[in-house]
Amino acid sequence: MTLITYVLVTVANLISPAVNEHSLVLNILVVFFAIFIGVCYYIYLNSKTVTSYSLMVAASCFLIVNIVTALHRLYVPLDVFPVITNLLQISGQFFLVKFFIEQHNLVPSGKDYF
Repeated sequence: MTLITYVLVTVANLISPAVNEHSLVLNILVVFFAIFIGVCYYIYLNSKTVTSYSLMVAASCFLIVNIVTALHRLYVPLDVFPVITNLLQISGQFFLVKFFIEQHNLVPSGKDYF
C-alpha cells in the first residue's frame, strides 16, 4: 500500500503544475482513488481467494490507466499509450465484473469482516 500511495503522490505532484486551476479537483480525485485502492487491498488481505485476486488486478489496471492517461495528455503523447489504456481498461472491467459475479466465494480469514 505504501508503494501505491507513493506512486499516486508522485504522479499527482508531477502533473499538478500543468493543472494549476484544477488542483483541488486533482487532490480530491487522488484521495478517492487512494481510498478505492485501500479498500481493495483490505479485501485482498482479509480474504485470500481467487475472487480477491480479481479485485486487486482490476484496481491495479485502473491505477495504471489513470497514470498513463495523465502522462499521455500532459507530457508524452506517444501513440502506444491509448492502446495500452484501452487494453488495461477492458481488462480491469473484466476482472471487476468477475469479482462481482464471484463475490459469494469470499471467505474471511478472521471473525471480523466489514
